[in-house]
Amino acid sequence: MLDAASTRLFTLFFWLCEACGGSTTVLLVARPSSRAWMIRALAVALGISTVRMVAPVLDIVLTQGGIGPRLIFGLSLWTGWAITIGAAELWIASTRFRAPSLAVSVSPNSTA
Repeated sequence: MLDAASTRLFTLFFWLCEACGGSTTVLLVARPSSRAWMIRALAVALGISTVRMVAPVLDIVLTQGGIGPRLIFGLSLWTGWAITIGAAELWIASTRFRAPSLAVSVSPNSTA
């Protein structure tokens, strides 16, 4: 149940990011916004590779605790995609363009 829910959720999330979010912002020439949506779509697409790296670790650790393979598979999907999407959101937040301030500084020694 957990594996089917995560697969459907992230498939839906990928299509929302790629088709709706990224493509429409590119068409509307909203460049900073489209950059963020494209990074999110790439993160969801690359998330399966993170799942492949997380799954063996979870398998080794959780099998010893008596947890079945179906639950381990679902947890590896959620963990892998959460890591990748979280990293993408951190990247977007840390590299976001910040407009220069429009405030004018006046020095106390100016004679205006």
